[in-house]
Amino acid sequence: MPSFDLISDLHLDFWIRPTWNPFSSAHKLQRMLAAIVPAAPSDVLVIAGDLGHDNKQNARFVRRLAEVYSHIVVVLGNHDYYVQTAAQRSAYRLRSELRVAEMKKLLERIPNVSLLDGDCVKVDGVTYGGCSMWYDFQYGIQVLNRHYRQLYEHWMRRSNDARFVLGSAPGWLEELVREQKRKLRSVVGQADVIVTHVAPDWSVVPEGRELEPETSCYFFDGKPYYADAAGKVWCYGHVHRRSDYARHGCRFVNGALGYPAEANGAVKPAMRIVFGE
Repeated sequence: MPSFDLISDLHLDFWIRPTWNPFSSAHKLQRMLAAIVPAAPSDVLVIAGDLGHDNKQNARFVRRLAEVYSHIVVVLGNHDYYVQTAAQRSAYRLRSELRVAEMKKLLERIPNVSLLDGDCVKVDGVTYGGCSMWYDFQYGIQVLNRHYRQLYEHWMRRSNDARFVLGSAPGWLEELVREQKRKLRSVVGQADVIVTHVAPDWSVVPEGRELEPETSCYFFDGKPYYADAAGKVWCYGHVHRRSDYARHGCRFVNGALGYPAEANGAVKPAMRIVFGE
């Protein structure tokens, strides 16, 4: 049966701290690579977002992974939009879209790497389609009975996304959500494997987080897409908890790694996903 490996939420710069010594960085990169690749890797690796905050380090890591895998499918996550440092703010002119554009160019230079942004790629007879997707606050609206404005203001006060994902005009967040929904709609019917960073099903809210407004920033309302996703595999991340379950006629798989503290400092290998299991 065909298979692929899945991982997300690598957050590379938390695992590989910047150093003046390039040999030390290369050694850490190689050690992490060896830990992520399973003993018997599939031909295809899916990365469901959140590579890290530095485009060049992200690209170096994907290039090394491409020496192991015949094809790599990537979508970007919310952290891949972050513009944090003074140098980044200057280089990207306070616009996350410019950082994303640079990341796309860097990945395009790596053979057999496909960054999906509202499009599909067919590999060994399997069609992968996806985009970043974004949270739409619908968990808070539908489950917690909060108003959009309340959730938005809470997001502005508490979320790092509000500080580091930078738009060029008022209303950029709402436009980003609309754009990502359009992109997902354009691929979900065609794809055998759907890939988003943000989670499409909030039935898996971590225990103890059910009543927290912040939970609205980890999910979007996937109900409009479930009919077209029936019988398919939907890969996602963003929630740093691995899972593999069937719901709405679809198989949902989260292959998140997460931060070192969440993983007790141990890198988990990518999950192997076999069709038909």
